[in-house]
Amino acid sequence: MVEREGSTPSPDTNPNPNPMQVTQSIPQAHVIPGITQGERSKHSLVEMAQLIASELQTSIDELRQPTRKQEIRSKRQTAMYLLKLYGGFTLTQIGGLFYKDHATVLHSCRVVEWDMLTSKRLRDFINTMKETKLLKSS
Repeated sequence: MVEREGSTPSPDTNPNPNPMQVTQSIPQAHVIPGITQGERSKHSLVEMAQLIASELQTSIDELRQPTRKQEIRSKRQTAMYLLKLYGGFTLTQIGGLFYKDHATVLHSCRVVEWDMLTSKRLRDFINTMKETKLLKSS
């Protein structure tokens, strides 16, 4: 049935007459990046980021700088990858911590995955973090 402008819609065309009844409540903690806990970790995003930064022999403040220097950029990308993979945080939450958007975090994760194919040192570091630091302390 085609409805014309100005006509009354038939009752079967709108199964939910009151759209306000179907609202999802989102806890406030999930809206603010860096506040929530990941699904796989007992640590907050900031606590995990500090742990990862110390293992990368840097500070979280240095990782949050908007620099494109290769050394800092690769450490930041590795931190983003570890937070996503083992922290269970969303791309938006991780991006909020590093002042990046979710697309940048996704790209960083893909870069690290690609680099792991050719860098045994990076693979070993990530496996060590997984086995001894991130999952064991949760």
